Amino acid sequence: MIPFRSPLRRSPELRRQVALALAVAEDRLLDAHVDAALDFLAATDGALPFDHALEIFDRVMVVPDRIRGEVARRAMTELARNGGGSPSVLVQDGGDDEVGILGSIRRRLRGRRRNELRERIDQAAQDARGRLQGAYLAGATEVIETLQGSVSAAEAVQLYLDALEIGPGWAEEVFHTAVGETEAASQ
Repeated sequence: MIPFRSPLRRSPELRRQVALALAVAEDRLLDAHVDAALDFLAATDGALPFDHALEIFDRVMVVPDRIRGEVARRAMTELARNGGGSPSVLVQDGGDDEVGILGSIRRRLRGRRRNELRERIDQAAQDARGRLQGAYLAGATEVIETLQGSVSAAEAVQLYLDALEIGPGWAEEVFHTAVGETEAASQ
């Protein structure tokens, strides 16, 4: 909701500019999430089915609920257009009830594969985090610039966070970084 005294209430042109800036920011954010999801899928390919990998991506990267389905749809569309990559399968576990030397070796190999998968997931998540942070900050900066002279940087960023329903995982980081960079640049 726009505060009663907000310049956005008095200026249809400013509302239009903000709506356009938010649309561009959301599109950029969606593209960044899809690209990051595709990289994440590539990093886990062969070890996890794509739907499970996307669930992990959503959870680890705190994908906003309202774009989660669109990110998955666009990522799968890209996979289909590019031949789908190699077939993804679950890492098959033998029974843990095996005893003896053979069972011990199988358990060790499964543990190594899981550790390798965790390392690939961690690296893919770290890469995705950097890409997404850039997209979030670019959107916040665009809204700050659109509203420059009308509201404070903090109010502009809060409007951006609220309008795009950016959750707590990213909201604090984006807010403090964007406002801090704006204040540092103005000094």
